[in-house]
Amino acid sequence: MEGVVVEEHASVAGGAVVAPGTIVGKAQLWAGNPAMFVRDLTAEEQSLNLRVSEEYYELGQTHRNEFLPYGTMYQDSERALDELKKHMKVLEEKEEEEKRNATSS
Repeated sequence: MEGVVVEEHASVAGGAVVAPGTIVGKAQLWAGNPAMFVRDLTAEEQSLNLRVSEEYYELGQTHRNEFLPYGTMYQDSERALDELKKHMKVLEEKEEEEKRNATSS
């Protein structure tokens, strides 16, 4: 989309091929190959697009460091969870042993 301007609340359909220098006007829907004006978006559609965009942004922020090569947070958290499970198992076994020793005394 070289040199394309997409104005506020506008939407370009997935797979659309927008010609260089095109201006997609405010609150317009464009689609096709080549992309062409389809219709104006309703206020409800504009609101929905904004909410979905915000949700995608938040999801991206949540997961931005999980995947290589940029981060190993996911792998680190999996290793930490495995270690925690092992530790919990050891503690449970000790607790059971203490209960057995207390009842046999």
